[in-house]
Amino acid sequence: MDAIPRGFWPAVCGVTALFVLFSWVFSIRARRYHGIARFFAFESILLLTLLNVPVWFRDPFAPRQIISWLLLIASLFLALHSVHLYVKVSRPSGQLENSTRLVVTGAYRFIRHPMYGSLGLFGLGVFFKRMTVATSILAAVDLLAVYVTARIEEGEMRARFGKEYAAYMRKTKMFVPFLFLLLATLSPALSVPPAPLIGSTVSPDPSGARVTVEAVFRLDGL
Repeated sequence: MDAIPRGFWPAVCGVTALFVLFSWVFSIRARRYHGIARFFAFESILLLTLLNVPVWFRDPFAPRQIISWLLLIASLFLALHSVHLYVKVSRPSGQLENSTRLVVTGAYRFIRHPMYGSLGLFGLGVFFKRMTVATSILAAVDLLAVYVTARIEEGEMRARFGKEYAAYMRKTKMFVPFLFLLLATLSPALSVPPAPLIGSTVSPDPSGARVTVEAVFRLDGL
């Protein structure tokens, strides 16, 4: 296992303090509790990024690096696009998250949470830089936190926009369709160290909204 990069803990403490402040000012203070779950998405991405700093540009043409950069670029584009549309169309009143109009154009026409989707893509992009037990756990925390954040926010949005948001939910996906199917297909081929995975099957739902993954692992020493 590689050593923890120099300056790791001061960076963690400093940036975590900023995340706490951001979550309190823009979400929790106004009783928008999706900010609590989103904090864990921010924090897992921070730890992933700092742990993988030494290998950020290592083996630049390796398949895992190519996939990593594609995910990171997609994350950046989705973040800029969705934030621009949100500020322009939602017309927040008084506070950034206090939207007064539902955004249903651009990426929002197809997925309900492009901003949170960008957090998931970014975490996965950093994860592909170096796939270890620690980064796997952090990537899983990021995806789970993003999902929980979106679920909590959907409840808040239904309370704010009522039937309009319920109708919007029926027409859209939560995140990028088929993303998890693609990642489940690519991950075994891109792993550098031998994994204890013996075999796996991936069964996508016909609607593309759900993917079932069954895996068999080797338990050494038993």
